[in-house]
Amino acid sequence: MSTRKLTTLTLKEKYELVCEYECNKTSQAEFAKQKNLPRTTLGGILKKKEEIKKLFLGSSSRVSRKRQRKSLYKDVDDALVRWLKQTRSSNLPISGPILKQKAMEIAWVLGVETNFSAGDGWLERFKGRHGVTFKKLCGEKESVGMTSVETWKETVLQEIVKSYKPENVFNLDETGLFYKLLPEKTAMFKNDSCHDGSKSELRVTILLGANSDGSEKLKPLVIGKYRQPRCFNGVKNFPVIYKANSKSWMTSKIWEEILHIYDSQFVKQKRSVAFVVDNCPAHGEVEGLQAISVFSLPPNATSVVQPLNQGIIHSFKRHYRKKLILDLIHAVESGKSTDISLLDAIHYVNVAWENVTCLTITNCFKLAGFRSIVAVKDEDNGEEQNVQLDELLRRCHDLRETGCVDKTDYSTVDDCVEVCYSASVVDIVAEIQDENNESGEEEIETLEELTPKPTKTDALEALRILRRYLPTIENCDDDVFNAFMIVEKKVETVK
Repeated sequence: MSTRKLTTLTLKEKYELVCEYECNKTSQAEFAKQKNLPRTTLGGILKKKEEIKKLFLGSSSRVSRKRQRKSLYKDVDDALVRWLKQTRSSNLPISGPILKQKAMEIAWVLGVETNFSAGDGWLERFKGRHGVTFKKLCGEKESVGMTSVETWKETVLQEIVKSYKPENVFNLDETGLFYKLLPEKTAMFKNDSCHDGSKSELRVTILLGANSDGSEKLKPLVIGKYRQPRCFNGVKNFPVIYKANSKSWMTSKIWEEILHIYDSQFVKQKRSVAFVVDNCPAHGEVEGLQAISVFSLPPNATSVVQPLNQGIIHSFKRHYRKKLILDLIHAVESGKSTDISLLDAIHYVNVAWENVTCLTITNCFKLAGFRSIVAVKDEDNGEEQNVQLDELLRRCHDLRETGCVDKTDYSTVDDCVEVCYSASVVDIVAEIQDENNESGEEEIETLEELTPKPTKTDALEALRILRRYLPTIENCDDDVFNAFMIVEKKVETVK
C-alpha cells in the first residue's frame, strides 16, 4: 500500500501559487501536475484565494506560518483591530495594558466577558495574528504643532508635488445627500446634522474623488441603508460602486474595501498615485495597497485645504438637484409618480458627477493651495448652473403650488449631514455586527418600488420614440447618434 507524503504549504507559498495560477493559462489539472500537487489541494487553495490574498497582504508576520489559527472570539478581535486603527489615526499612543482593557470592554459589550480573558498570553497571540508591534504602531509620530496648514503645505504637499505628476494626485471626500429631497421639503432639513442616522432612509453618503488636473474622476461610491432594496430587483450592474450599512455612513471596512478596488485599477494601469484625504475616523490605515499612497490633511482644516470642499461637491449637488427637478417636472406634467427610488438616485449621482467640469476641479485644487501642480485657469463660479436651478425651482413652484424655495437653501441643505462618526466601542461593535448581518434590514415597501421592471419590449419602444426625437434637436451631432446606436444594439442583443 503506497502512501502519499503530505505537504503543508505556508501562507506565502499559497499566495505565490495563487498569483502564478492567475497568470497561467492552463487548466487546474495541468497546473496541479506542473506543481506536483494533488488537484484537490490546488482546488481548495484556489477556492480560498481571496482570503489568502487578504491574509498575506494584511500581515507580514503570518507569511511563514503553515497553520493560520483563528481567534475563538473573532468579533472581539475584529472590533479591537478597528478601534486600534482608528485610535492610531488620531496619533494617540497605545500600550499593552490599554489593549487588554479595551478588549475586555468590547467583550462586555458583546456579552462574552464571562468566557473571555485578556491576559498576557492572549495579547501575544493577538499581536501575532494581526502583526501588531508596539514599536511600529504605537511609537510617537510628529507633534501636533506639525499639523498646521502652512507646515503641511511646506512639507507633505511639497513631497507630493515632487513625487507625483498632476494626473496622479487625487483628493477624495465624502458628502451626505438627501437623495429624495424635493424643494418644498427643504425647510425641515435645513442645518439638520443627521448625526444619529435617524433619516438614513432618506439619505446616502457619497464618496467622490478627482485628480488635480481634472482629467480623471473616480467612480463614485454610494453608501445606502439597504444591501438589496426592492428597486434593485433584476439589476445586475450599476454606474457607481454601491455599499450599505444600517446608517448609510462611511465605515472603516467600507473605506478599506473601496481603496482596494481603486488600487487594483491603478495596478492594472501600472500607475503610482497619491490619495489626499481628511482625518475622518473611518479613514484608518489600509494595508496591502500597491499603487496608492494615502496622505492625510491636517485636522480641522479641511474647509481650507480640501479641494473637494472648495466647490467641487457643491457643483455636484447643483447638477444632482437640477436632474432631480427636471424629472420631477416631467413626472408632474405626465401625471406619473414623483417618488424617487434609490436606483433613480444612483443614476442621478452618475450624471451629476459626469457633469462637474474639469475647470471647476482645477480651480478648486488651486483654491486649496495646490497651485504648484495645477495650471491657473479662469474662475468657474457656477453662475450659469445657479440660474438654471433658479428657473427650474420657479417652474416646480408653478406646477406644484408649493412655497417659494431659496436656491441657496436647496443647494446646501445637506451640507451638515454626518458621513461617519467618532467611533466608541459600542459604535464599532454595532458596525461589525451590522457587517456580519448579510441579509441586511428589510426595506419598507412603497408603491414606486413595487412597479414592475421594464421589459425588453418596453425598452425597444422607448428607443423607437427616441430615434424619431433625436433628429428634431438642434445641433445634435454624430456623437449623439453613435451613442444611440450603441445603446440600441445592446438592447437588441439582450435575450
